[in-house]
Amino acid sequence: MKRLYCRMIGLILGLTGISCDNGNGPGPQPEYGMPYAKYVLDGTVVNAETEEPVEGIRVKFPSDASDYDSSSMTFSDENGDWSITKQIYPCGADGSSECDVSAQDVDGDENGGTFEEKQIDLSLTQTKPASGTWDKGTFEQHDVRIELTEEE
Repeated sequence: MKRLYCRMIGLILGLTGISCDNGNGPGPQPEYGMPYAKYVLDGTVVNAETEEPVEGIRVKFPSDASDYDSSSMTFSDENGDWSITKQIYPCGADGSSECDVSAQDVDGDENGGTFEEKQIDLSLTQTKPASGTWDKGTFEQHDVRIELTEEE
């Protein structure tokens, strides 16, 4: 009995796949998933007054990413340098959302002061074209300079 049910389900699924026909032969096959793009970003965090690099600043992309999503953030090193490579739903592609990064001092005075949070709008360059329905390509921006002001 179990074999009969399996064969019937296989037959039904097979027929529904063939039924995508617009009269000119097989039509488009259904696709499941969501659009994505790869982003490659890097830059430096500096103190706006002294121009010195600031270590330990959390940089998030996109800026509205969850604080618990470790793949969306990094921390600036002793030279203030940071980099993020991430594959996500395309930002800015349809005009409904902006592409930006945020920088936040989460360690307090350990990096020489307490700095105000800042968001930076990105000017991305597409370095790899889209391929297929879901892949929207690769976008990059290098040398993003984030100047932070110390809190009073």
